[in-house]
Amino acid sequence: MTPIRTRPSVHMLSTMITKNNPIAIVGATIYESPDGGKTVYARKRGSSDRVLVRKDDTVEETKQLLARRDRLTKICELAKTVPALNDQLEKLEEIYLLVKNEND
Repeated sequence: MTPIRTRPSVHMLSTMITKNNPIAIVGATIYESPDGGKTVYARKRGSSDRVLVRKDDTVEETKQLLARRDRLTKICELAKTVPALNDQLEKLEEIYLLVKNEND
């Protein structure tokens, strides 16, 4: 591997570090990734101390969205038997339709 002489951008690191090539050397800095470029650490040559440079939050964001969807599904089910919750859900749907129509 040929060392790069300038500080790489996060995008450049993403293209340099892959599952088949988990290390990139830039000057005196070594960039390593345990997961094919989603998470990238930097350390100086000869040191084991590393610093987080990049972390792909896509997995965590997806987990949060799925958990929220699950809660909303439970709210809709509960609203069938709790009138106050159903009233609030109907108001929320009205707001959603207004915003949606403005953005269409």
